[in-house]
Amino acid sequence: MAIAMLANEELKRQGKEPIFDPKEMIAVSDGHFPGRKNPITDVGTHRYLNMYLAMQKSSNIYCAKLVQRIVARLGDQWYRQKLEEVFGFGIPTGIELPSESPGLLPRPNQSSLWSKPTPYSLSFGYNLLSNSLQLLRAYAILINGGYGVEPTLVKKIVKGGKEVYSHQLSRGKQLLDPGISREIIYALKSVTKPGGGSWRASIPGYTEAGKSGTTEKIIRGIYSKKEHYSSFVGFTPAFHPQFLLYIAIDEPEYRYLPGIGRTYFGGRCAAPVFRSIMEKTYKYLGIPPDDPHGFPKGHPDADAEKADWSREVKILNELYKSWN
Repeated sequence: MAIAMLANEELKRQGKEPIFDPKEMIAVSDGHFPGRKNPITDVGTHRYLNMYLAMQKSSNIYCAKLVQRIVARLGDQWYRQKLEEVFGFGIPTGIELPSESPGLLPRPNQSSLWSKPTPYSLSFGYNLLSNSLQLLRAYAILINGGYGVEPTLVKKIVKGGKEVYSHQLSRGKQLLDPGISREIIYALKSVTKPGGGSWRASIPGYTEAGKSGTTEKIIRGIYSKKEHYSSFVGFTPAFHPQFLLYIAIDEPEYRYLPGIGRTYFGGRCAAPVFRSIMEKTYKYLGIPPDDPHGFPKGHPDADAEKADWSREVKILNELYKSWN
């Protein structure tokens, strides 16, 4: 979605029409795309979504529709270049650990790795290999105003009382327009609210945002329908992030629970872990709530009308009902 907004900026520089508007109603009921044997599917069926609803409902089809427009106007290579140059996929983070994997971001000239449907798979995270820190780096760039970051474990090294190394944390290169960063945060905030796929990540009394992921694992050469790698990446406070967490669960239990649904989805198994860790972190650090009315029903301070993002969630939910 961020790269689609970058495409808008690029086309504007060329004096051409943009590829989409974040508020645009886009049809997502048909998951068929060129070169794909099987259609792309979503969890649930939707008729029309805009960018904010697509993030909230975790629509693979919507993402693929945007990428279809990107490559039609700017080409496969431009799309792939932004995944590398802006978000750092395929490039090691340089963390102070041995043998860091660079991951895998295929190139259009690699016929064995890139075919006609590859951009559509990349749009929702398939055909891409990333280590955890690469993913966190990408999110940090998305939410910090679009500035580059350098992950580090080592602040300084002292030998014999003398400092021989110091990691200077400084603001990196501007990779995304702050306006794009802000729009992505708007969209991600609705994910952890009522109607969103990861509402179980909501931290009582605090603002947060994030996104779940649920991928099928490759078992004996084919994608498994029962073995998954499920995750949630969240940050808090929402508009001035101080904490960024990546929660991953390898092969969560595959089962269906009444009132909960399929338990292996990232929004159901990984999102609550994020909430639990952050509740304890805020309590340990003594940081007061930044959403003093955002507590569950029954809490003395709970006020659904005054809670963070309540108006925006209501508008989105009403829009979704009118379109679907």
